[in-house]
Amino acid sequence: MDLDADPHPAISGLSDLQYQSYSFISNAEMKRINIEISFNIYRLVQISRERGYDGLATLLWKACDSLPMPFRKQRQNRDMTNDLFASLVAGSQIVPDLEEAHVDRRILGFRQIAPEDADRFIANLLACNHWRNTIIEDVHAGRIPPQGLKPHGQRFTRQGQQAVLREVTANLGSVLFAMNMLFDEEYRLDTCVAWPKTATALANSFYNNCGSEWSLTATSSSISLHKSV
Repeated sequence: MDLDADPHPAISGLSDLQYQSYSFISNAEMKRINIEISFNIYRLVQISRERGYDGLATLLWKACDSLPMPFRKQRQNRDMTNDLFASLVAGSQIVPDLEEAHVDRRILGFRQIAPEDADRFIANLLACNHWRNTIIEDVHAGRIPPQGLKPHGQRFTRQGQQAVLREVTANLGSVLFAMNMLFDEEYRLDTCVAWPKTATALANSFYNNCGSEWSLTATSSSISLHKSV
């Protein structure tokens, strides 16, 4: 997304329709990005537990000051927030029956998430719904351009980059808004179970479980910084 990088040869002179016919993110690259986003949502949860919500807020403000933030006033996607809350409420009605074995999980397809897997399972669902199932699919879908894909080439038009950033920023805003509801065992609502049962609730709700089979152990890639001499 570095606009200072040279644009991919297939971008220049293409109409919108032609641009959308090409995939500018390979399957392997998309898988890697999915892992990065999921694991870093998971890490934000751990940081909030280690430092408290004030510590998490401090970290996010530092990121806001240090990193390029073209959409600082982008509002959260309230439709995503409402869908997440409604799904959690619906799934919470099933959790007691699962725990007391009032239903045959094998026949009805119910799923129970182990407490030790709850954080990453939820992070996978959030990454899939709030990142993967967005207009980024328009960039990923299609066939690889004849010129191939190189790591440091600009794959987005300026308009396309702004559209992706707006949508993902709004969606991840709803993730931050819902963090205590999803990940705080002290957070209580009459209509919802508390963490870690929130993972089982979402797994058995109408929330899109597209990321439910993603890895629970894959981690972010390490970054090495080399100082110029």
